[in-house]
Amino acid sequence: MPFLSRRVSTARPFAGRLLVTLFCLLLATSSYGQNLFPEKFKGCNTDQFALERDTVTAKTDTQALLTLVTSALSTAEAQKLRGTLLLQIIVDNDGNSCLISLQNETNVRTSKLRLKENIDGKLHWEKSRAKVAAVVLLKFEEGTTTLKRLGMDGKKGVHELRP
Repeated sequence: MPFLSRRVSTARPFAGRLLVTLFCLLLATSSYGQNLFPEKFKGCNTDQFALERDTVTAKTDTQALLTLVTSALSTAEAQKLRGTLLLQIIVDNDGNSCLISLQNETNVRTSKLRLKENIDGKLHWEKSRAKVAAVVLLKFEEGTTTLKRLGMDGKKGVHELRP
């Protein structure tokens, strides 16, 4: 059994291991994105922000948010609105908001809702200690709207936040 006596070395030279490690790090950092949803918007300061994890840290008037989302629609169009809308909104320390990304699975085009313009210009939050990304889930059914706030962490994954 001559093939058993031959010794195969799996050790790579230091330079080779370093190159593989650097390549993996480069791949990991270039694939990291700050946008959670497919429709992305520009104009937000995304230097440093955190996602809400266990509780709602960015607070705003829920009714004002619901009204703002449908404000570009007529009353009849708003009543016919169906589906889900996921919003990722950056909220700075002063309570200003900036829509960074969304996923629109409603029966109305995103452009018709004018969300970027309305959220950035009209939606205000309570002042907070840190800049956060608020993730809002809106579900439109049969003339009713349900709003949930979502958080994310390594252990729980995506989950509904406590108020």
